[in-house]
Amino acid sequence: MNIDPSKLAELARYLYPELADQNPAAAVCEAATLIAEATNLLSPGKPARFPATYKDNGGTHAAVAEPLPGGGVMLTVEKKSSPEGLLKRLQDYKRKSGLSTTKMADRIGVHHASLSTWLKGKYLPSNKYLPKLEKFLSEQT
Repeated sequence: MNIDPSKLAELARYLYPELADQNPAAAVCEAATLIAEATNLLSPGKPARFPATYKDNGGTHAAVAEPLPGGGVMLTVEKKSSPEGLLKRLQDYKRKSGLSTTKMADRIGVHHASLSTWLKGKYLPSNKYLPKLEKFLSEQT
């Protein structure tokens, strides 16, 4: 059994309105977990996955709740940063670190001209660069 991710997000807003306002990610995770637990109780042994996506300032995230054999639920949340979100974080990091564009590009592993156009907002990084940029920024915190 699968549930449409948008329906799960809608259910999360219904079940946990205050939490959904403050932290949509947590509300979606709670709703997915609740449904997976109920499915596990009502139909033990039947595979079920409950995917959901939600957006916040950090990008797009995916959550999947799966009932575990014997009870319980495994909840997996994966962060998928948007190019816009990464760009803002790169700009903030460059400003705070004082690194030159060339040094920063060398540390990230991209060409300095590409980084320069991203930082100036002329272009967004393409999807192939997002993992490198995410890795670099996660190592800086």
